[in-house]
Amino acid sequence: MGLIIINFITFYMMLKLNKNKEILNENILLKQQSVFEKTYADNVKEAYDEVKRLRHDMNHSYVTIASLLHDAKYEELHDYLGEYNNESGNTEILVNTKNEYVNAIINTKLRNAKSKGIKLMCVISDNFTGIGGVDLCNLLGNILDNAIEAAEKCAEPIIDITIHSDDEKLSVCVKNTALQADCNGELRTSKKNKDFHGFGVKTIKRIADEYKGKSDFYMEDDIFCCYVELKRKSVTD
Repeated sequence: MGLIIINFITFYMMLKLNKNKEILNENILLKQQSVFEKTYADNVKEAYDEVKRLRHDMNHSYVTIASLLHDAKYEELHDYLGEYNNESGNTEILVNTKNEYVNAIINTKLRNAKSKGIKLMCVISDNFTGIGGVDLCNLLGNILDNAIEAAEKCAEPIIDITIHSDDEKLSVCVKNTALQADCNGELRTSKKNKDFHGFGVKTIKRIADEYKGKSDFYMEDDIFCCYVELKRKSVTD
């Protein structure tokens, strides 16, 4: 009887230790995720600010262009315009809203999608009040990363982004072509580092919950849909 009790206690302690280890590892990953999300959002915004600065500085190039044209230095003008085109191509602004975080993340992701030959359709609201900038950046970043990764595997890669708003809520609907094998009910990641990349969907769901909204993921034929609805926070929330 004593041996049975000892074995039972040992088994119980092992289960508890394993559970505590799982909780500790989960907490460590959550803390790392939180730091990553804040750093990610800030870095994207800094990159977008740099793009705007470059575009502002490039406005001064018109003086040089006008001078070369006036002096009929067409060969020099041709070379200069070639350099100008290469530089400005990397600073293309496709979306311009009143929210810098939204501009930063969407333009960064859309430029990446265009470089992969993905066809883009985009209708975006201009009202993001009541939604935190970092939350917007991480929400849209995760949704678009998943959409790009899935779409680029398809023969006809397409991403359709619709962001609609009213006085009470903001809804985000991103649809993309996808292979059926990549989109099962568990939304498993195909990336090597599953611990961190698995947080993509968790982050989307967490943000939806934080704003008392909802998130939904589903397939329609060969189109994968991600729908997220967020309720705006008041100043007192």
